[in-house]
Amino acid sequence: MSEMSPEDEPIARERDDAPDDVAETAEEGANGAQEVPYDVIAKRAYEIWESGEGGTAQENWERAATELGADPKR
Repeated sequence: MSEMSPEDEPIARERDDAPDDVAETAEEGANGAQEVPYDVIAKRAYEIWESGEGGTAQENWERAATELGADPKR
C-alpha cells in the first residue's frame, strides 16, 4: 500500500474516527441519501475549513455532507 499524501490524511482520519455505529444508524432519506449524524458532518466540515482548502461555511457543510453520502441541503 502506498503512503497517504497530506491531502488524503484528513479524509482517512475521518473514516477512522467515525463512530462505529454510524453505518448501523444511517438510513436512506427520501432522495436516497443517507441520514448521517449532524456531528459527523460538522466534524468533517470543520476539517475542510481547517485545511485551508474550503470555502464558505455553507460550502464546507455541503462538501462534507456530499463526501459522507448525506443530503447536503438537509
